[in-house]
Parts: sequence; structure tokens; C-alpha cells
Amino acid sequence: MATTKNFVLLALMQVGIVVAGVLASATTVKLLNAGNGLPPELSIRFADLGILLLVVPSLWIWCVMKVHLAPRCSELRRRIAFLSGLLLLAVLVGLTWATSVRPFLQLCGMTIGSH
Repeated sequence: MATTKNFVLLALMQVGIVVAGVLASATTVKLLNAGNGLPPELSIRFADLGILLLVVPSLWIWCVMKVHLAPRCSELRRRIAFLSGLLLLAVLVGLTWATSVRPFLQLCGMTIGSH
């Protein structure tokens, strides 16, 4: 489970979610502005500054590789590092959902959850 290949793939998924989230947020903001809607402030900020979040997966993979490649690294530490990457991925997916998917669904007339 905790191999170098898996760590790198997880970091690439994190980067992909950040890039997709920024593009989706920018698209949602543009659609809401074109339709005379008011985009959420979080969506505007994520579309403008979300690309800075690429630092987070970069720092995560750097820290994880320091732990993973340490001479006496236990399997438990490797698993904790991998689980922290999954948690980070879940947070990034949640942020993408909140800043792009949810406002887009509201634009289409679908509501999921309460405000």
C-alpha cells in the first residue's frame, strides 16, 4: 500500500483535483456572472487564487518522501503518511465541491443540502 509509486500517484491526484477545481470554479463564476447571478465569494477567491493550492500537494509529497525514504521508517509511519494524503485529497475534493459543483447545481436549479 505505502510504496513510492502510490505516494506519487496520490500526489498527482491531489494536483489534478486542484487544477480541475480551479477551472470548474472559474467556469461557474463566469456562468453565474453571465446569467446575472451572484457567485459565492469562496468561488471567486478559489477561481482567482486556487492555483496557489498547488503548493500543498508539493509540500505533502516532499514531507512524505522524507519519511518514506528514511532508513528506519516503520510500516506504520508509511501508512500514516499515506492516510494523510487520502485525507488531504478528501479535503481538496470537498473544497472543489463547495466552490464549483454546488454553485453550478444551484445555477441549474438543483439543490443539494441546505445553506
